[in-house]
Amino acid sequence: MRWRLLQTGFCGAAYNMAVEEAILLACIQGEVPPTLRFYGWKPAAVSVGYFQSMLKEVDVDACRRLGIDYVRRPTGGRAVLHDREVTYSVVAPLEIALLPEGLLGSYRAISEAIQEGLRLLGIQATIVSPESRSRGKERSAACFNISSQCELAVGGKKVVGSAQLRREKTILQHGSIPIDLDINRLFTVVRTPVEQKACLIQQARERMAGLRQILGRTVSFGELVRALKIGWERRFGAELVPGELSPGERKLSEKLAREKYSACQWNFLR
Repeated sequence: MRWRLLQTGFCGAAYNMAVEEAILLACIQGEVPPTLRFYGWKPAAVSVGYFQSMLKEVDVDACRRLGIDYVRRPTGGRAVLHDREVTYSVVAPLEIALLPEGLLGSYRAISEAIQEGLRLLGIQATIVSPESRSRGKERSAACFNISSQCELAVGGKKVVGSAQLRREKTILQHGSIPIDLDINRLFTVVRTPVEQKACLIQQARERMAGLRQILGRTVSFGELVRALKIGWERRFGAELVPGELSPGERKLSEKLAREKYSACQWNFLR
């Protein structure tokens, strides 16, 4: 099977999320092939899950002071600080052969592809089982402080955070793979009860890590993308064909970035 491979570079938060939705809508209409996309964030940004409250979960004033962007994702899950990372996204019709139909099945299949890519970098990640998911009395708005089923961890520390939505028999899954993870910066922008902050930061150090913390060296953006591409091809036997956004996707992305993902009505929906 041939997949379109997009590498859209480093963009602002509103545009990054707008591109996700534009690809999804184009795929629903049958206008584009299944797509695997890699991208980064410039400036750094916090994204919150669709069902979260931006004002309750994110210190917007701290974000503005630090020059960190913020946006609501179309997918669920908790807040993520997107900084020194590779973000991947997968958009495809559910009926294609290489993705299992069930929610957990598709999560696991995509995680296996990422797992293979990380293995090429010398990282032996495991897929989180229901029994090994993070538990604790203290709860944080931060995605990486909680491991979900079928996500990836190394030595009990979460290294990939993903979220998925399905619309009109089409899947959109995207996820964050931190190259380096600054936990103190994360808890500067994610709201945390003062009395729990020190405990949550310590808990986070035990539960999450970036690739630099795992490997003891810095992995470049390009090095990680190359490994993930090979992992995808090996897991699914798919041919990744480099491509670009179609004119329609590009035009819709610009419109959605301007009118939806930059708008207070969307970002402060809850």
